[in-house]
This record gives sequence, C-alpha cells and structure tokens, in this order.
Amino acid sequence: MDEASSRFVDRIVMDRLLTEKLGTVHHYPTVPLDHMNQDAFDDFRALDPVGSIAVEADGSALVLTSPVACEYLENRVARVLCYNAKCPRATILFVHGLFDDSRETYAFMLGGLLKAGYSVRLMTLPFHHERTPACSRFSGEYFWSANVLRTCRALKQSVYELYQCHNWLTHTTHQPVFLAGFSMGATVSLMLAALNSAPRGLFVVNPAGALSDIVWDSPLCRTIRDDFLAVGCGRKEVTNVFVGFENALSGGHRMSPNTICMASALYDEVTKQEQYDAIASKWNLRHRLRYKAGHLNTLRLPRLAEDMTRFFDLLMSNVKMESQIQ
Repeated sequence: MDEASSRFVDRIVMDRLLTEKLGTVHHYPTVPLDHMNQDAFDDFRALDPVGSIAVEADGSALVLTSPVACEYLENRVARVLCYNAKCPRATILFVHGLFDDSRETYAFMLGGLLKAGYSVRLMTLPFHHERTPACSRFSGEYFWSANVLRTCRALKQSVYELYQCHNWLTHTTHQPVFLAGFSMGATVSLMLAALNSAPRGLFVVNPAGALSDIVWDSPLCRTIRDDFLAVGCGRKEVTNVFVGFENALSGGHRMSPNTICMASALYDEVTKQEQYDAIASKWNLRHRLRYKAGHLNTLRLPRLAEDMTRFFDLLMSNVKMESQIQ
C-alpha cells in the first residue's frame, strides 16, 4: 500500500475499535495511583523458570498455568498454539498484539515462517481470545485500561508467562528457539529481554517504548485517557504508574543488541516514530528495518517473514548482520 492507504487503514480500524468496543466501556483506577509498586518485576528472580506446562492431547497447543495469581478463572491458564513446519530448523515463540480478536490476522506471516522452515508457537496474552472473562465484552478489554492495578498485573503476567514458555521450549526442543512479537507483544518481549539474557534472538515489530505515552498520545487510547481524566488523574500520575515497566524498556537490558532486530512502520497512526527512534537509541540497536506500511498492515508484508527468518538464519550461522534501513 502507499502512504495514504496505509494511514487510512490504521484510522479505519482504530475508529471501529473505539466506536464498537473501547467507547462502550469504562474502567477506572481501583487504588490510589501513588500506591502502585514502582518495581514492576521485584519477584522475577524467585520465579520458577519452567513452571507448569502441558501439551494438549492432539499436540495443537501448549497449556501454561500462569505464575501470576488472577481472580478471573478464564485467565489463569494460557494456550500457546502450535504451528509446525514440515522440516523445522528452529522455533519462533511469537506474541500477538493488543486487543487482538482474530488469529487469522497472523495467517499470512505464519505461512511465510512455516514455509521457511520455522515452527511457530503463538502465545496468548492475558485477557485475550479464550482468556477473555465471561464478564468482559471483548478480547483485551481487561488487559489495557485505566484500571491500572489490573493492567500492571496483566503486563507482569505476560512477561512471566513468556519467560516460562521460552524456557520450557528451550529445554524440550532440540533446535534453536527465538522470540518475536507484534505491537504490545513486541513490548512484552522487550521487557523480557531486559530481564533475561537467555533468548538467542529477538525480532520486534512496531513495539511501544513508553507505555504512558501510548496512553496519553495514541488515538487508540482516547477513551482510556478520558477515563483517567474523569477521576482527576493526569499525565504525570499515569507516567508514575508505569515507571517500573518503562525502566525495563529504557536500559540495563540483558540481551545483546546484536541479537535484537526492530522493524517499524513508517506510516504508523498508532505509535509515533519518536518512540521507535527512542527504543533504537536506548537499546543501541544495530539491526533496524523500516517498512513503508501502517501499524496494522505491516503484518501483510511479504518481507516481514522473509526478514525475520533471514535475521534468525544469520544468528544461527553467527554471521554479523549489517543494519538495513529503507
């Protein structure tokens, strides 16, 4: 697509999401924002590295018991869908994006990865898909809202589940295991990269680098921002809530920058280019791709799967990849 079409698609999808879903619900902070824990991952070192994971009888999915307590029954386990290449050379553990309600969105990309010999394990973020509570109106509603206590727990839950699933796959798979994520899934993957050096490689697509800025600046979060304002919470208070997570996104990372590649959309209407540039600078990323696409139609680019597998191929062969910027 050209620039105008790419931006138009982003706006259409966002408008529909705001009108039909986000604009129909309201969530507010349940605790004073200054009471929120500033150390988002204070108990990471005490976490069981593998946890409790079982394989469904037909092999179509893994079932992970969440290491983070949750009051909603549906959200206490996570299904990780399994897509197997015919002659697999490696496995990619992929994390989807915010408010995702159809896994078909990733079918084109998945097809390219499988064709290239990469099996895929698709994580399910908290409160999405079959993890959506019966009392919730849509996928992801309880993951990201002005109910910051629940939102922060969901973010932590995402990182810890990804950590355990990656470790389990590493111990049970006799081939390399890589991480990848789109949008919020990319952000969650970066948080894990800040905490743990074990992943062999990471490919992130359109990640958010500052969660409070997403709340305050992104058109996608307009109704969430209104919910904060309705109870007298401004930008400063919201920024303070997410400081523990943003510390993880801003430096002190454990994975080598040489093993991380970031792809971002030039015509993005959801996340500002300044956020992508900030991530690249803070993480000292040497492998960066810019696509002539919008936030959402990046997933439809044939180059995406090609670039992802090319990057992981190079990591497996220990060949240094030069930065590619278009």
